[in-house]
Amino acid sequence: LSATNRRGTTISRLLFYYYDFHYRPRLPRMPPPSALGPASAAAMWRAMCSAAAAAWEVVGDEVAIFLATLACALLVRALAVGPAGAGAKVPAKKGTVPAAAAAGHHAAPALCAAPPAGGAAELVRLVDGVVDSLRKRPPVAAARDALDRYHADWLPRLRGDGPALIALVQHSRHSLLDFYWALINAAIKTRRHHLIEVLVEEMADAGITRTLAFYESVLKQLAVQKQYHLALSVYDRLAQDGLQAPAKMYSCLITFAMGVGEYERAIEFFERLSACSTPSLHAYMSVLRVHSKRQDFGAAVSLLREMQRRRVDLDSLALNVVLAVGVANDQIDAVEQLMAEACAAEPPICDVVSYNTLLKGYAQRGSADKALGLLELMPTRGVRPNPITYHTAMDAAVRGGRPAEAWALLADFRASRLRPDRFTCSTMAKALAAGASEAQVASMLEIINEADDEDCRVILPFLYESAFEAALLLPAPRGAKSMAEAVVAQMRRQQVVPGPRLQRSIVQAFGASRRGGFG
Repeated sequence: LSATNRRGTTISRLLFYYYDFHYRPRLPRMPPPSALGPASAAAMWRAMCSAAAAAWEVVGDEVAIFLATLACALLVRALAVGPAGAGAKVPAKKGTVPAAAAAGHHAAPALCAAPPAGGAAELVRLVDGVVDSLRKRPPVAAARDALDRYHADWLPRLRGDGPALIALVQHSRHSLLDFYWALINAAIKTRRHHLIEVLVEEMADAGITRTLAFYESVLKQLAVQKQYHLALSVYDRLAQDGLQAPAKMYSCLITFAMGVGEYERAIEFFERLSACSTPSLHAYMSVLRVHSKRQDFGAAVSLLREMQRRRVDLDSLALNVVLAVGVANDQIDAVEQLMAEACAAEPPICDVVSYNTLLKGYAQRGSADKALGLLELMPTRGVRPNPITYHTAMDAAVRGGRPAEAWALLADFRASRLRPDRFTCSTMAKALAAGASEAQVASMLEIINEADDEDCRVILPFLYESAFEAALLLPAPRGAKSMAEAVVAQMRRQQVVPGPRLQRSIVQAFGASRRGGFG
């Protein structure tokens, strides 16, 4: 009513201004008192009535419309408030249970009886106080106090006489669903996540209806907090209530199950999702990662074929997951077939990662010829090799007994202005073990110097040991000695402390005098 009164006052002022500027010039002017002379009181009264009649003739219709509008507004508001008056439910604010979550909950009956007194009144104040205090992002202390009041005052009486207690609190301004939703938010605020499952169980024991929207809101809060174990437990209670999860919830449940390592359950949720709708690409990717963790290549390929049948837009990410599982299981022939199909698609869905994955399979088998052939094929298909491509091809050449090809690939790598790293150096250190020329040892020293960063410093003693031993094995004795000295000199510049084995090799090659430079 106060809001209605404010609106009425505003309208009255507008009407006054409207009258003052629009109608006042048209009204008859009252004569000043000096002009009346000795006129009697009756003459004055007749003059006033004449002026009032003229004023009503001008603005009477507008005033009548305003009064009728005001009466209708008061009547509509009275009907909206209802007979309960002050006992009516207040609208939900931020921090209370969402409106959708309250749908289907048993409504409180009209309060015809007198409000409760004594201990029951304290419980009503408890419900209203908890909900009101937790509506607007409460501090942690307020949330903790609400939970303490719940456990101290509410819970013992609920376990003693739950139905009677629920009947009493129907006199509160908030529903019990609002009350428990506020407590769940308080548990999240105070990071007492274990209390959420307890609160939901107590709602079930008390016969408080939990709607699907209520469960969705709880699961959303738990997902934000990454409480996946607890979220799965809340879903179990949802299933016990006989509620059917929507398709979107199954997508979240797949993520929850993966987060806690329950892969079988993740697949079960995916099957339910697939039965009621076409899963999204994100859902398919989640299950593909499950098959990847389980190294189940057959299941991964079957899922990829299902995506094709259901016309889900495939991308290189899904393909690469399946290819990686195939390479891990040494299913190179099947991986080659998938690669051929992906490259023949319009548009092709294979990318540089796809080629690198197949190169890794060739490297594991030591198939240097296939690896080098695939590397030559990549530019013709519009795919540019990256450092991982070169490293994997070099590794395949070394494992396949083709060290010369590995050095040739290193030259192409440096010609492409790619920066060497620890993987480049470690791969070429393996090539040095198969024998090397003086130019190759010098090239090894160059890439070690170029890759002088934090990642590479960890393996520098091993790299210099490989280079020193390769230098000593050079066919020309003078060239071997000079190259070995170059290795030692570069070690000193980079302040690399050799290991015990390299120290012994230096002493044997140059004598004890050379050891002093390393301490």
